[in-house]
This record gives sequence, C-alpha cells and structure tokens, in this order.
Amino acid sequence: MKTVAIIAIGDELLNGFTIDSNSHWLKECIHNFKLSICRSVNIPDNEKLIMSELDFCIKNNIDYIFISGGLGPTHDDITKDTLSLFLKLPIVINDVHLSLLKKKFSKLKIQEKMNNSAESMLSSQAEILEGFDPIPNKIGTALGMTGEYANSRFFVLPGVPKEYKDMITNHVIPYFISSEPRSNPLLTIKTTGITESSLFDIIKQIIYNNKNKFKFSILPHFTGVNIRIAQIDNDSCLDEIKNELLKKIGKFCYGYNDDLLEKEVCKMMLNHDLTISVAESCTGGLISKQLTDNPGSSNFIVGGVIAYSNDIKNKFLHVPEYILSQYGAVSSNVAEIMAENVATLYETDIGLSITGIAGPTGGSADKPIGLYYVGIFIKGQVHSEMYQSKINDRKINREISSMTALNLLRLKIKENYE
Repeated sequence: MKTVAIIAIGDELLNGFTIDSNSHWLKECIHNFKLSICRSVNIPDNEKLIMSELDFCIKNNIDYIFISGGLGPTHDDITKDTLSLFLKLPIVINDVHLSLLKKKFSKLKIQEKMNNSAESMLSSQAEILEGFDPIPNKIGTALGMTGEYANSRFFVLPGVPKEYKDMITNHVIPYFISSEPRSNPLLTIKTTGITESSLFDIIKQIIYNNKNKFKFSILPHFTGVNIRIAQIDNDSCLDEIKNELLKKIGKFCYGYNDDLLEKEVCKMMLNHDLTISVAESCTGGLISKQLTDNPGSSNFIVGGVIAYSNDIKNKFLHVPEYILSQYGAVSSNVAEIMAENVATLYETDIGLSITGIAGPTGGSADKPIGLYYVGIFIKGQVHSEMYQSKINDRKINREISSMTALNLLRLKIKENYE
C-alpha cells in the first residue's frame, strides 16, 4: 500500500488565525483509495523546518507528498525557494501560465497600468521547479506543480481552499491517483442518545465475532457516537453486518455516513405532512436555525418564540407566574406548557420546547449547569424529558441540548406516525 504525507505550510495555521481545512478534506478523499496516510503536519514559514520535514519524508520513502501553502508573491511565501534549495532544482517560469495571467489581468484593464512590481508578482505566480510539471490553477493565480524525486512524487499546491480542492479534484486525482486500487467499502452508522460505553456493551459481541472480516471504530463526540465499519475481507457483506448491528442499536441510529439529524427530522416532517412550532429558551433559536437550514422547511415549520426571560414565557407562552415561581423556569412543568402553548399559538401539529442552563454561570446545587428539559406536544399529548450535561461550556451545551431536542422529536414522530 502506498504511503501519503500531507504538509500544510503557513504561520497562520499555527497561530490559530486560519483552520487547516485542506488537510482534513484531502484525508477524506484519500480514504477512497488504498493509500495509507502516515504523516500529516502543519509547519510555519520557516526554511529549516520545511527542509527537515522534506528530509524525513524522503528518508522514509513516502510515495506521495502533498504540500500546500507558501506559493504567494509576498516575502513570507518561501515554499518554492525552499523546495528548490532542498531538491537542488532551479526555479523557472512557465510561459504558458504567465501568458494566461497577463491575459487575465489585461481583461481586468490592469495590464496597461502594470508597473515593474506587478510584472514581478505575475512572474512569481508562474514559477515552478525545473523538470516539474505544472498543475493548472483555474481559480487563482499561483501555479501548482508535481514532480518526482528519489522514490517520492511531490504535489505542490496553493493553500487557498477553493484552489487546492479544485486542483486536486480535477487534476491530481484523475491523472495520478485514480489508477490506485480502491479501498474496501466503508460505512458510518450515526447514533445519538446513548453513551459510548453503553453502545459498545450492546454491540461488543458482534465486533468480536467479526473482527477478522471488518475493522470497527467507535467514535464519540458531544452530540452522539458514530460506528465506523471498514470491510477487511472481500468476501464479507457490509450490508449484512449493518443489519446485524441495527437489530441491536434500534432507535439510537438516525442515519449513515454524512446524514444530519436535522435533515432526517425534516424528511420525516415532510413525509407525514406535519407542521411544527418551536419555543426556545437556552438554545436561543438554534433549533429553529437547524430546521430552517434545510430546503423545504417552509412547508412544515410555521414559527417560533425565543422565550429567554420569564416575562416572555409568561406574556407570550402563557406560562403562569405561580408555575415559574414554584418550579422555576428550568423544569418539566414549564417545558410542557411552553410546548403545548406554542403549538396552540401557531396552530401546528407539533410544539417543541426547550429550557435549561447553558452556563458558564447560573447553576445551583439543585439545578446545575447543563441541566435542561425538552417538551413536546404531539397528537394532543404533552411529554417532557430531563437531561443533564456534565460539561461547563455554553456553546457545547447549546449544541448538545438542541441535538437532544431534535432526537426526541424524531423518536416521537416514529412512535406516533410510523
């Protein structure tokens, strides 16, 4: 199996100003082929460190070396110069690309105003190493390049995500990678509402019984747990193991691979011709946003209320003051009244509500940070569930609680309409 190294160059990647989305995207692309990613690093615009990394890759006979960043025209773009020094290859101008750049700038009516500095900038964007082949850049200005040295093939690309992805998708993969053997099938089963340990306990016997046929990975995150299955044995059937797992997992599974819970809920709403309204306190509109992010949501979501204060809960959702006083805003009583009354207010089939304490302050011994209640009014009945997150992070608690609310909605639709 051929090996791959991914090197992303740039000070901005290390100081937190820019997220390295390119490397993550490339890893997903490579997983479609029988290629082994043995190294992925972010390094600064530093000649010594770049050369050290290149030396490591060459000495370890890495087959494909992807390098991104540092191809611009400014003083800190040193990738080409460093490669030239390391590989002992001179830098040359690719006349074809330079001509294209000049035509492009001419159409923009910049050519006639171009001074020596601008001419130099264009020339720098058309530079490649002698003996390397150009990788066309149809979006930006910096030319990419590829070439072989020792036992390795280099792919040198700009760091701008749109340019990087376009050049790999339309040039690198078709001409250099597509001939590689395809990897065995992969499947990700997505679950929520169950902990990693509980999920593993349910399916561990299936994992042990099939460990020579499939590789299983349990991947927890704040809003759920994914099960990734990679087929090892070509004679095994991925669908069969999926169905075996689903018999054990049951209601905790909401989708596969790139499925999103909110999208699955939207499909259910549309399939059953249902309408919904939402009353949110601690999530501040996040649930409504997640639902309305999906095309077709105007067919089922009618409206909502962000009832952050007790005054709004009382005046708009008609939660009695004595209920708020006796049980508190974060309670099953309030969640249920909010759900039923928002459905009444907007005349919808379903009313969904949430009230809780996102943090980082506002908790107490009786009602700690991360406590929230989800209420749902459906088929004339009102129901609520209590949940407790153990994380004191406002953003994460909002994401967890909105996911929980959507999952309760999914389960109640299944229970009442399927």
